[in-house]
Amino acid sequence: MGRKVGLLIGLIIIIFMAVASVLIVNNSSTPSFSFQSMANRVMKMDLSSYNPDMIIPADEITGNLSEKIEGEPNAQVIVYEYADYSCSHCAELNPIINKIVEESGGKVAVVFRNYLIDYFKNNVIASSAATAADIQGFWLQYKDLLFEKQSTWYDLSGTELRNYLIELFEEASDGQGDVKKFDRDINSESVAKRVAFEFGLGAYIEELVGTPYFRINGEAVAASDLRTKINELLSK
Repeated sequence: MGRKVGLLIGLIIIIFMAVASVLIVNNSSTPSFSFQSMANRVMKMDLSSYNPDMIIPADEITGNLSEKIEGEPNAQVIVYEYADYSCSHCAELNPIINKIVEESGGKVAVVFRNYLIDYFKNNVIASSAATAADIQGFWLQYKDLLFEKQSTWYDLSGTELRNYLIELFEEASDGQGDVKKFDRDINSESVAKRVAFEFGLGAYIEELVGTPYFRINGEAVAASDLRTKINELLSK
């Protein structure tokens, strides 16, 4: 009888330790990368004073992180792009956008903002990784790799996904980036704020219901009309 009691007590201790370890993990500082967790953040934000048609300086609500800009911020034409890193159409358009900026000779810039679509996979963590790469100055390279290799990471999960995002950072930074800092920054509050801010800013635009979405001078421009509209503005 004493042996049975001892085994029972031992089992209770093991169960208690397992539950405790789960609670520690679930209550760690690592944010959830679910769409719902990000949507909940946006619900608590008041972004009514921010103008989505201008380059917005970094402040507390943005996690003190700046806009992601491809090209010169004082370019003649500023395109505001809302895209989801998990969106296949966004991936297809990315090299076209790059070419437009490159060929403009400094006259066109694109302000890139993530806009999360609820039915896409891994978009929150991809946006977080891209923002973490931006902190070290490698956003443009990382963005291109995320889109180029979208089919590779889209269905990954857990440690496999995390390790692959780190591999992409090493490639984007050509081995010059701080991998440990990148991994920490993915989980940081400042990065979560920045991702939520961009997502929330897009939510204030009524006609923004899918990605990619482009705005120039306060007006929506279809992807198919983007080059024509830019050329029209450059000719003035």
